[in-house]
Amino acid sequence: MSEKHQRDDDLADRPVWLADLSQFHRGDQVEAGQNDVVYYRGRVESTAAGLGVVWIRENRFNRRRMLHTDEYFIRHIPRP
Repeated sequence: MSEKHQRDDDLADRPVWLADLSQFHRGDQVEAGQNDVVYYRGRVESTAAGLGVVWIRENRFNRRRMLHTDEYFIRHIPRP
């Protein structure tokens, strides 16, 4: 397999970053980051789609975090 096809296959296995907050619901597991670097993982507590904001409860520190889609890319964490 060529290197280009291998990279395309790798990308196909990765979750897609979402900007449409209507696809996130309370209890969803998500991760958020910038430039393909993940900074936060947690459960959605609430969303304000009109403001472009989602609130999560971080898994690691159990802190509530407000994430804005202008600053972070957010995606669902795939279930095993």
